[in-house]
Amino acid sequence: MTAVEPFPLPRGWTKTVRSSVIHAVAFASVALTRAWGSAARKERPVQVVAERDRAKTEIALLREELEIKDERWSRVPPRRRPYYTPAQRMRILKLKAARHWSASQVA
Repeated sequence: MTAVEPFPLPRGWTKTVRSSVIHAVAFASVALTRAWGSAARKERPVQVVAERDRAKTEIALLREELEIKDERWSRVPPRRRPYYTPAQRMRILKLKAARHWSASQVA
């Protein structure tokens, strides 16, 4: 399973169509969860594959959440962004080191 790539919905779609797309995605998520649950009750190799697929899906969803957050914060002027406590700054520096980010990427 590959990472979910965000895609814009056509502007001409009505609210009903947009809602239907969201419901279809939710339904697919439920179907995947049921399939993973069924696979998890079976033999060990299938459980490993199911767990890997769950992890990949979780990563894709987290990436989507981060992209939405990053897009939102990019519209806030730097002077209006929140203050970080020393503990939060240390966590940011740890992430910077672990991810090999530059100072501009962290900013």
